[in-house]
Amino acid sequence: MKKSPARTCLSSESLLPEAVARDVLIAGVKAWARRIGVADRVREIHVRPMKRKWASASTRGRLTFNAEMVSQPADVRREIIVHELVHLSN
Repeated sequence: MKKSPARTCLSSESLLPEAVARDVLIAGVKAWARRIGVADRVREIHVRPMKRKWASASTRGRLTFNAEMVSQPADVRREIIVHELVHLSN
């Protein structure tokens, strides 16, 4: 399945511009990092196009999320975010 570039995101009420959707995604990552207790281990958060996966986490605390995530439902985004953050826990 070929992915198209993420330009907008469906919210419950309207379409969000890409920049706002990216900010919402990053804010969600930061909020979940605090909840899980790994906020001090998150060094960088990036959102960019990725061909083969939804996200990745490095041992140095760099989290990279696929730009297509902004068009996914909130529960899917949450599951991906939490999955990556768990990699940073002990």
